[in-house]
Amino acid sequence: EASFPEGASAYGEVILSWDAVRLSGMRQRHLFLSLGVEAFSWGRVDVDGRVEAQLFHRNLTVGVGGLATAMGQPGTRYLVSGEARWRFLGGNLYTLGQGGTLLFPTPEGTLRPGAFAAVGLGVDNAR
Repeated sequence: EASFPEGASAYGEVILSWDAVRLSGMRQRHLFLSLGVEAFSWGRVDVDGRVEAQLFHRNLTVGVGGLATAMGQPGTRYLVSGEARWRFLGGNLYTLGQGGTLLFPTPEGTLRPGAFAAVGLGVDNAR
């Protein structure tokens, strides 16, 4: 549990995306960027962002993300993650790999840094 002092905050978010498709079908690119920032009146700043790109006719998606909380305060925490997804057999079937950092709660109530990795196979009908 964390208590916040009395005060106010302001939040802003920017989302940018770009698509380029040539009529010949030779080049398809997609880029997505999201960045959110919340600033508190007592000096704390939280930042959350993600960048994602689709390549090779949108068959490969690569993304990285990051989160920083309590910047400007003691106990600042940073988390990062990455993901790669490869679509095949017409794009409905994909393999997925993920990895990054995380925080585990301890019995003393503090957070211990750790890491995760995951692989998987999935199916969907959306691109």
